[in-house]
Amino acid sequence: MANAGFYLFSLFARLLSMLPLRILYILSDLIFLPAYYLIRYRRKVVFQNLRNAFPAKTGKELRVVERKFYRHLLDVIFETIKIPGFSQKDLNKRMIYGNVELLEKYHSEGKSVITMLGHYGNWEWHAGYSVRSPHRAIAVYKALTDKNFDKWILTIRRRFGAELIPSTQIIRRLFRYQQAGELVNCAFLADQSPQLKNTHHWLDFMNQETIVFLSAEKIARRFNMPVIYMQMEKIKRGYYKVDIKEIAGEPSKHGMYEITEIFFRNLEEQVSQRPELWLWSHRRWRYSRETWAERLKSQS
Repeated sequence: MANAGFYLFSLFARLLSMLPLRILYILSDLIFLPAYYLIRYRRKVVFQNLRNAFPAKTGKELRVVERKFYRHLLDVIFETIKIPGFSQKDLNKRMIYGNVELLEKYHSEGKSVITMLGHYGNWEWHAGYSVRSPHRAIAVYKALTDKNFDKWILTIRRRFGAELIPSTQIIRRLFRYQQAGELVNCAFLADQSPQLKNTHHWLDFMNQETIVFLSAEKIARRFNMPVIYMQMEKIKRGYYKVDIKEIAGEPSKHGMYEITEIFFRNLEEQVSQRPELWLWSHRRWRYSRETWAERLKSQS
């Protein structure tokens, strides 16, 4: 039954991808009220996250942000479904990249790079950058629990030629590319929670003590790869601008944890300005230092 349900979903998604984006936005608007008031997907999680992140805002102000977030999230879902129906030209019109010269500079110097980005704006539309990148585009991913949906989202992310590499294999692959003399742009969605036994670090993010993973920073140091930040802004519905910013041109010159902390400072500045564009439905702060330590102890 689960497979049959997923087959119907994938078929429906494929049909939706053939519709113009303006029609998908009409569907997004129509679905908003029942989704927000009846389905109530993780409403409690979202509001609690917002309340902790913005203690100075009133309940009414937080509800405004919450509604804007759910409107944006629905748009992101339909924009993601649309990816198979996009040509590269279509996506190029909607995703504008600034300061690509920085990547071209690294490429001309024979350097691979690490890209750090967050669940902000529409992170899935970054898939189209692979065609324009002077480097070979690869992205690190963690498999989803639902194998059918995992396969579907991987197909979406590979649409324009990006290579998806499981986090458990990334070191081995980077060594292989290095030995072959192939330059890569290795992307991390770096605002996710770490897996239990991964190396981690605690920092302050959005007014809360937050556990973060260090994979991007560790790999940058290990392979001496410059680190960049894809700072995404929403211009208007269906249009985004991405500024490519340097975080660390020479990782070895930065102190331990500094690269990760610079990334989160950049992301926090964006989220503070337009909070509705970040993914508040993640249970990002479900663990404190104490509960995390208890989990580690129980698994040892």
